[in-house]
Formats: sequence, structure tokens, C-alpha cells
Amino acid sequence: MATYLPPSARMRQIKDAARASLEVASKKAPAPVAEAVAAPEPVAEAPTPVPETPQYDASMKKADLLAIAEKAGVEVPDSATKAQIIALLDDHFAG
Repeated sequence: MATYLPPSARMRQIKDAARASLEVASKKAPAPVAEAVAAPEPVAEAPTPVPETPQYDASMKKADLLAIAEKAGVEVPDSATKAQIIALLDDHFAG
């Protein structure tokens, strides 16, 4: 039967065992150092093309304005007026 050790004594045994294993490990031959490898140079990314802002104004037909909005990915409510469509397009292409 093992003898009882208070927690502080048991912890001392654990720390001593860990310290001893570290000393043995540190006495082994050092691991070979890998040669430094030059990092590859960053590749310049091609600039993203800036989409051209289409020409539109209030003199255009509503169907033409809706086609421009659809092509640009602007969601337009069915009940939108030409002025509202132009405002949505202005907001989209301004930012």
C-alpha cells in the first residue's frame, strides 16, 4: 500500500520528474536547423476593372432605366417612378 503524501509533496514530485525529463531532453543532440528559405515575392494582382457608370437621365423611358438598374444589380420596386429609379441608380453608382 502506498503511503499518503500531502498535495504539496506530490506536486513537488511531479515537478521534479518534469524537470528531470527536461534535463535529459536538453542533453540530447540539438535538432538540425533548417536552412532559411526565401519567401516568394508577392505577385502583383491585376487591378480590378472599375465598372463604367452608364449614362441615364429623366428623358429616358422607364423601361430603359429599369434595364440599366437590372444590369447594375439594383433592386427596384415595381411601383417605382422614373425619379425614384434615377435616385436608386445615383445612390448605387455614387458609392
